[in-house]
Amino acid sequence: MRNKNKVLDTDKVSNLERKRIDAQLRKSDERYRALTEMAEDLIYMVDKSGHIVYINTFGAAYFGKKPKDMIGKYLPDMFLHEEAAHFMRSFRKVLKTGKSVFIYGEFGFHGSRFWLDTRLSPITDDNGKITHIMGISRDVTSYRRAEEVLERDKVELERLVRENSKKLLATQKKLDRAGRLADIGTISATIAHELRSPLAAIGLAAYNIRTKSKDPQISGNIRNIEIKVLESDQIIKNLLLYSGLKSPIREVVKVCELLSECVDLAHSMFPEHDIKIRKIFKCPRDTTLKADPVQLQEVFNNILNNSCESFEKKKGDIKISASVYKEGKFRIVFKDNGPGISPAVLEHIYEPFNSTKAEGTGLGLPVCKQIVNLHGGKMDIVSLPGKGTTITIYLPACGRTPRGQAGLPLKNGQARGQQRPIKTEP
Repeated sequence: MRNKNKVLDTDKVSNLERKRIDAQLRKSDERYRALTEMAEDLIYMVDKSGHIVYINTFGAAYFGKKPKDMIGKYLPDMFLHEEAAHFMRSFRKVLKTGKSVFIYGEFGFHGSRFWLDTRLSPITDDNGKITHIMGISRDVTSYRRAEEVLERDKVELERLVRENSKKLLATQKKLDRAGRLADIGTISATIAHELRSPLAAIGLAAYNIRTKSKDPQISGNIRNIEIKVLESDQIIKNLLLYSGLKSPIREVVKVCELLSECVDLAHSMFPEHDIKIRKIFKCPRDTTLKADPVQLQEVFNNILNNSCESFEKKKGDIKISASVYKEGKFRIVFKDNGPGISPAVLEHIYEPFNSTKAEGTGLGLPVCKQIVNLHGGKMDIVSLPGKGTTITIYLPACGRTPRGQAGLPLKNGQARGQQRPIKTEP
């Protein structure tokens, strides 16, 4: 009887202990659920087949549902196909290894896209067998967007730094080049002044010999000397203009007359060339410009000389057209059918001392550009290899010469009435 009572007492104690443990477990479970409900993370538990057995309110809201509506749902069905496949690969890896797996990626559900940082962890029984998998996902979309903005800003900042660095380097090169060019300009001006006197003496001596000699061979050689003197004089003019180009001394200039006189000079400069020059004046011949005739003459001469020198077989065509372009603008176009200019050379065409000619200084077109700019005009060059070159000059127009006012003569004493092997059509 005593032993029977002892057994009853033991069972009673065991039942009380079990009830106490169950109460503690319920209390612990309630505390855990309270914590998960308070958390601002997606917290869920799925069985080994992937079906949801628990999800907190915060997590269910991401799917636009309540927790009770999610229980029993197949979790991968909540995602897009590719995202579901990615999730299930990680899910199976947890089942296989028994270790936690981390997933970081973008997922779409309930019509929105979210970046989630997820941890899948195994839950085991007393025997260590996996019964469920716990998932905790944190929404890091705002951080990800911030990273994207920072990355974009970083790329943009790097681009701006590269661009500004290039600009600074280019500016530094220009400053260095400007310093060198200033020194070269000073030296060139000195040399030019020193050369003018002996060149003038050579030209005068050649003229005297040619007028007194009756030997055709000697006259031909003297003529070559005179041409070289003229070429040298043009180089000196360019050097002097570049080293000390001043504001134009504006006068009323008959531009068509000035162009014709520059063509006459081209005749004498290239007597052995078979070049046809065609002048097309689409304006009254007494149309005038308010310009510096000496400077403008240098522009026209340089352009014509470049065209004549560009013809490889000393044969070609040049067309010069002059017209009123819009109101208050005058346009002069020089077009030749020479070999043209390559894009690489054309890119640096206005840089001084940059010449492709063996005997050139590379100052002709830079001087032309400066003169046109000083006159308030514009100069454009269009050229393609094998297609020739077109140079267009825009200058402010002045009007027509008042009746009785003569056109201004040129000031370099070009010879007139000489034989003209270059054909000119009015």
